[in-house]
Order: sequence, then C-alpha cells, then structure tokens
Amino acid sequence: YYWELHEKAQFLNEHIVFVIDGYGKYYWSDGSYFSGEYKDGLRHGYGRYTRANGTYIDGEWRNDQKVYAYAARHI
Repeated sequence: YYWELHEKAQFLNEHIVFVIDGYGKYYWSDGSYFSGEYKDGLRHGYGRYTRANGTYIDGEWRNDQKVYAYAARHI
C-alpha cells in the first residue's frame, strides 16, 4: 500500500497511534520529503530524500540512517 504523512498533521480531540510501514512519502515542514520504504516508523530500505531546494539523494536506509547513496543531484 501507499501512504503520505505530513509533519504538521493535526488531529483534534483524538488520539491516533500508528506505526508507518511499507512504501510512502513523509513531508517535513521545511519542504523536504522522503519517498521510499519504511519499517516500524523509520526509513528502512530504498528511497529518495529530497531537500526543499530540489537537490536529492537516492539510496538505501537502515533504521533511519543512510547507509549507501546511489545517486545525488546537487544544485
């Protein structure tokens, strides 16, 4: 399945507890985002981290840490 989650998401009068897993996209409030695989709420697997200025890193992540970069675009 595919999901999207925004850092500034707000839920009023509700407590929502979930762990993100699978393939999806997470947006930070600064405009950057990560599109790729997640496991137990962490970046884990293949994906692309894109900064707000459009530069990106394609690579592999384990437990939310980049372990290998395949390609990068720098402006």
